[in-house]
Amino acid sequence: MGSWLAMKTNKYQIAMTTLAIIGLIITFFTGLESLGKLIIKILLVIILIVSVTGLIKDFSK
Repeated sequence: MGSWLAMKTNKYQIAMTTLAIIGLIITFFTGLESLGKLIIKILLVIILIVSVTGLIKDFSK
């Protein structure tokens, strides 16, 4: 059960990391015209940092 849960969270973290990277690429290429895009970019960076540190912790176990 524990390993299944770890594998499930690991898949979610990989998906979150991928989505954050794609989101950052999209906002980077569309430019930064509004405050809304800046907020989205900051949120994506936070998600990316959290998911990457989570993945590193999982793989270092």
